[in-house]
Amino acid sequence: MENNQFSEKNHSELIKIRKFFEALMKKRNLPVEVWLDNADVCNRLRISWRKLATLRKTKQIPYVKKGAKIYYHVRDVDNYPDSGERDKKDTP
Repeated sequence: MENNQFSEKNHSELIKIRKFFEALMKKRNLPVEVWLDNADVCNRLRISWRKLATLRKTKQIPYVKKGAKIYYHVRDVDNYPDSGERDKKDTP
């Protein structure tokens, strides 16, 4: 239970920080950068975490590592070659 409370507190603090930076970026007319984590990328590309690890290892998709967490720029994920083909295959 204590971990859930800690996580919820951290989550709310992160949301406040994100909103602050988004407002600051808009005020200065700078584009707001969008970063995705492993779960977001796997869902977006409809691939397994293992496939994503292989893409990182073979340098097919750029990423940034902050501590133990890995992030991907949304632009790089959307430009990944298989993403468009995968959407076409899933469409009836």
